[in-house]
Parts: sequence; C-alpha cells; structure tokens
Amino acid sequence: MPEFWRVKSHAGRCASMNPARRGGKSGCRITAQFSYRHGAAELEPARAFGIVKMSLIIKRNPATRAWFALMAGCRHKCGHDEDLKNNSQPPACNGPVMTATFRATGQSDLPSLTKFLVRVYKFEPLDLHANPRLLEWKYLCPRVGWDGSRSYVLERDGGIVAHGGVCPVTFRLPNGGTVSSLAIMDWAADPSSPGAGLMLYRKLMEMAPTCFVIGGAPVTRQMIPRIGFRQAGDALTYAGWLRPWREFRTRPRTGRSVLRMLHGLAHPVSMRSGLSERWKFVRVREFDDSLQPMLSGAKRTWTFCQRTVADLNYLLQCPHLEMRGFLLRRQGLLGGYFVLGKSGWETRLLDLVVDSDDVSDWKLACAAVTNAALLDSEVCRIRVLSTLPILSQALAWNGYSCQYKEPIALHDPADALGGAFPVSFQLFDGDSGY
Repeated sequence: MPEFWRVKSHAGRCASMNPARRGGKSGCRITAQFSYRHGAAELEPARAFGIVKMSLIIKRNPATRAWFALMAGCRHKCGHDEDLKNNSQPPACNGPVMTATFRATGQSDLPSLTKFLVRVYKFEPLDLHANPRLLEWKYLCPRVGWDGSRSYVLERDGGIVAHGGVCPVTFRLPNGGTVSSLAIMDWAADPSSPGAGLMLYRKLMEMAPTCFVIGGAPVTRQMIPRIGFRQAGDALTYAGWLRPWREFRTRPRTGRSVLRMLHGLAHPVSMRSGLSERWKFVRVREFDDSLQPMLSGAKRTWTFCQRTVADLNYLLQCPHLEMRGFLLRRQGLLGGYFVLGKSGWETRLLDLVVDSDDVSDWKLACAAVTNAALLDSEVCRIRVLSTLPILSQALAWNGYSCQYKEPIALHDPADALGGAFPVSFQLFDGDSGY
C-alpha cells in the first residue's frame, strides 16, 4: 500500500448557471483528478494506479443536492439533515486547486484527530467517543490480518479535512472459503473542503474486495447506493429489560422515561435459572488456544465473521467499557463463549458463538448470557445485535424485545459474497457497541 497519496482536486466554476450553456441542464460540473505518489518519488500512472477522472452533474433537485452534500463532506453519524435543510441551492464551484495528502495516522496524530472529530460531530469535549485512549485502541493497537494503522486522513495545509477508520473482517463461508471485508467507522469530513469525504471513502473501499455498512444516518442510507452499495439484509437490535425500575431512577429523565419503564415492566426477560445445571458460564480474564477448534466454525452452517483468539483478547482490552469474557460449558464440555461490555446502566453482548446449529442450544446459551448479566446489580438492560434467524429466535424465547431494524448495505463488485447471506454480524463487527 502506498505510503501516501497526493490528491489534486479542481472544481471548475460553471458559467452564470445558464442552462442553455450546458445543453439545457441546470447545475455545475465538477471534475476531480487523482495523481498518486509513493514517498517523494512520483509513480508512473500507467504502472501504478493510473489517473482517475470523475465527473458529477449536480442538478437542481433535492436528491442530487443531497448527493452534493455528501461530496462536500457529509458526516456518517450526525448532521446530514441539518446541512441539507440549510443548503437550498447547490454551492457555487470556485476555481482554486486543492492539494491534499491521504495517509495513515499514528500516535502523534491522536490529539489533532480528537479535536477534528469533536468539531465535526459536535461532541462534547469529554465525550468518550472521541477519547484518545479509545481511538488508540480502535485504530493503533495491533490486530491479526492488518498491518499498521486502521485510521486514515486527508490533510490540506497541515490540517485534517477528512477521516475514516476501518474495522477489518474476514467472512467464513459455509463451504469453508473466506472473503476479506471491512466496515468504515468514524467517517467525517470538513464541510469547507468539497469532495474530501467522498475521496477518502472511495480510497477506503478499495482496501478490501468487499465492505459493508450496518445502519447509518438517513442520508447515508440514501447516498451509498450511488457509490455501488446494495442492500443485503437487515440487522435487528434487541433489548432485554433486567431492572426497569432501577433504569428509571438511574438515567436522566426525559419524556420517554415513563414509557420505557412501563415497557420494561410489561416485557421482562425470562428468568431461566434452572438451566444452570446443563449450561454453565465461566468467567475468564483472557481466552486461550483451547477455544481455537470451535472458532473454525465446523458446526455452523451459515456465513459468519471469523475470529481468532487474539481478536477476542483484543476486544477484552477495550478501554471504554467494562469488559467480561465467558466460556460456555454444556455438561462439562466447551460449547461456546460470549463477551459482555458494560457502560453505566447498560450491558452489550459484543460477541456470542455457540458451537451448534440447533436452535435449542442457542436458546439455552442466551439464557446463560442473561444470567451472567444479572450478576452485576448495576446493569438494567442488555443490548444485542442479531442478523441471524437462529439468534433472533433464541432471544425472543428468552423475552428479549426487538427495538429497531436497520439495513445492511454491501459493496461487492465481484459478487464474492453471492448467496452468502444471511451473515452473522455481531456488535464487535463495527463500532456501534462501544
């Protein structure tokens, strides 16, 4: 992978916005030319990555203005709708040339990256999502299968104008094959730098044969089909109410507080303590190689995100949550594992594997997860992501309620995952769990 790329973008100003001078179409044409450099030496375009020219016609209609908002640097987690409301006309394209550098971040970049994310996402200064320790863990701590940093920026005049991080994933197919993929996280761009967000996003998409997005803001869902994504399934978020009255007293009061409490009281999780004789959970400080045979997924007949022992121990090091790892034992034999992450009143099921394709085993395993969460008297609710029917059935059997559904969007130009869905995604496969 090149040490860095030089990106040159020229936005040509359209003449007087006169429809007659553009073949009857009102709007402006933007052309972006990319040239790539490796270190101080210019790479020969034909032998390296080539010259890519991109032209977009921005018409006077709401859908395309939304697309131009993405070009201007839309933010993945917030701010889309407000930007569009305040931008009733397409911005004029001025003529200056922007030279930006695309590169991986390092330890010394954490302070400036933190400030950038706080400014773009409008986080509070002490928001944990922009905490340098969390960013270091997400992007700089070593992970199996990825060399170096997993965070990338576009810089102009020494300042960050766009950022994106990646979460590497390897899909294990039912036939035993594997496909590399990634999820893009913390995607943000400075609105004053037109095109920066899209330039960076496209470069991240090229780092793996496939990539995916789970959920996303409404405008993000509208725009990603235009850059090659398609909907491949749905992700369901479940909640299990453990202590609704305590949650009501613990969380800041809002107009929904009473409704949440009443819903929790009316839909509590099922208490199945009698199952402990058949399924037991054992807390571990770290996972060891005894788990490796199960991670191969021989008994799972669906596509899942492959894990290693190193991946699980990396997850246990997350500084933002109080992490707990557990082994599942069925009549004395190793039957699975799960990882819980606690944040205040809520616990999240970040990863769960049951070495079985029998829904009865998954039901009992989810009951064990519930019992483990109940051991902490401060936990009021548990949150779980499910993209697999067998897990959804197990959660419903244990009294969990589906809170909302989000689309899974996939970029797979070579159709490497054709017929592979549904895929078992977990909160670990992204950053929505922490």
